[in-house]
Amino acid sequence: MMMIDDDDDDDDPVGMLSFQNCGSALVPATLAKEGISPARRTADRLIMWSTLVGCTFGFLQWVLLPFFVPLFSTLPQVQQAIRAPALIASMIHVMNGPILAGEGVMIGLGCYKELAIVTFGWIGSMVACLSLTRLGQRLDGIMWSILLSSIVQQVGVLTHYLKLGPLAVVKEKKTKKE
Repeated sequence: MMMIDDDDDDDDPVGMLSFQNCGSALVPATLAKEGISPARRTADRLIMWSTLVGCTFGFLQWVLLPFFVPLFSTLPQVQQAIRAPALIASMIHVMNGPILAGEGVMIGLGCYKELAIVTFGWIGSMVACLSLTRLGQRLDGIMWSILLSSIVQQVGVLTHYLKLGPLAVVKEKKTKKE
């Protein structure tokens, strides 16, 4: 289903992982060479493009689902069982677009402590979903827990980028006043 399993992100296509790598290289290079505003524009474009690619992958997976499902099994019961998790996985692609680019920006800017906090929130929310609710009892429930924890991760990454991190708009306004 357009999924490649890697070691640290749920089920992102390989192409989406490149946004994390680009963020970790391009944004700090632009910051060092040209300053905060150009680095923010670079990060903005990277997050926009990764969101667009995530939406595209999610949409393609959703649209092509009737063609992909029979590849997993010829049994109608299995085909029916895989539909809900595959639809949820397509929503996860949408969520992970900006997450991957934002994580790359955080890595490139050396915001390791903040990235660890965001990752802890992601893991904590997934563990809570799986252990404190009934989501861990079925495959679609596990996929829902991944989606919900990805929302937590996205909120953390984007809050850091927009409000707290080195490229936050608020910080640039404060430095212009001084």
